[in-house]
Amino acid sequence: MTTSTATSSAAVGRVLAVGSLKPSLARTLSTTYDALVLPKEGPERDSFLAEYGVRSASSSPPAARASAPNS
Repeated sequence: MTTSTATSSAAVGRVLAVGSLKPSLARTLSTTYDALVLPKEGPERDSFLAEYGVRSASSSPPAARASAPNS
């Protein structure tokens, strides 16, 4: 019986990388988790958020955060 150590991002999940990371960690996140990298503030970030539909809890109104699951 042969087992594979490779995992797909669909099986593991996807992560969002925010801020500076050590190069080795950035590589691991990219290859293992198909990490998305959040651009710094500005038009690139706006485009990224529009494309992926991501909205952070910290940018939500307080009432929305209070009613969100796991808050």
